[in-house]
Amino acid sequence: MLELTESNLDYIFSLCEWPFSEWSKLPLSKDQIPDAARLLIPFETGENTVAFHPDKLREYYENIRYFLDQIAWLDQKTGVSFPMLRFLKNGSCWTTNILEVQKLYLLGVVTDQIIGTMVNGSFVVGKISNEQSIVDFYAVDMDGKSKHLERTIGGKKISE
Repeated sequence: MLELTESNLDYIFSLCEWPFSEWSKLPLSKDQIPDAARLLIPFETGENTVAFHPDKLREYYENIRYFLDQIAWLDQKTGVSFPMLRFLKNGSCWTTNILEVQKLYLLGVVTDQIIGTMVNGSFVVGKISNEQSIVDFYAVDMDGKSKHLERTIGGKKISE
């Protein structure tokens, strides 16, 4: 398993990412294009949208879990503020770049390993146990219609 560093996170993120530019090159109908997840902070050119290969998310599920396991105070019983995702259990700061924190958060959310919610007016991130991690993959067409593709529990595909 890879230690949580910017370069290791960027590596896993890039392997899981499905760039929009590749969609037009594949023999996919509109209903087979994956649902997109959005990064939290808008850029000068607008909000950055990222889509992921469901099979790659399953393949790297344990690596993403290992990254999250290295974050200080992040467990099923306590939540942390979004900026606290920068700190490791050993006390060091693995990044000062908020975009890297967003990537980690996004990978955790799309694999249903962490959840973000408002608590007393603050945004808090909490961990979801592996046994409770259920992800439904949907394709959304250009008209906003969705089609259920598959369900995973704990990163493993299950039949419906």
